Amino acid sequence: MSQENMIRLCIFLLMAVSFTISASFRRKADQSDKKETFEEENPTLLKMRNIGALVMYGSILMYFLHPPLMAWGQLKSLPAWIRWSAVGVLALLVPAFYWMFSNLGKNITPTVAIRSEHQLVTSGPYRWIRHPNYLVVILEIAALPLLHGAVLSALFLSALNAFVLFNRI
Repeated sequence: MSQENMIRLCIFLLMAVSFTISASFRRKADQSDKKETFEEENPTLLKMRNIGALVMYGSILMYFLHPPLMAWGQLKSLPAWIRWSAVGVLALLVPAFYWMFSNLGKNITPTVAIRSEHQLVTSGPYRWIRHPNYLVVILEIAALPLLHGAVLSALFLSALNAFVLFNRI
């Protein structure tokens, strides 16, 4: 199997595991309380977050399904070790993601809204950092585009994420 196909396989496996973890914990949280609305979220920031996610995950899906579609965004001289380092970062984020969600429990929401029955979480990663999900997303947004050599996408999406977080926190 070529190096390119190995990276594509890693993308698929890491994304599938991450989405499964997220969906499982979010489903459990939604069953424990009323569904949250997006009313408390700033509409502009919500649109920016959704556009950024669509660009990032859409480009990864296009790269996974048919790499030549994303050739325009690749830096051809990007060393393989940088791409494999991004795989390593994402592989480390999967258990961090699980650890974070398992400690957050029923307090998980897709927005900044607080559940009516929320409790302050001070265990697991929340013992050291108030919003570990933001750190995970910062690293994910920087690493995912690097998997297929899209340095400009990594920089643009990281800047967009920094703006959203600056205005959200």
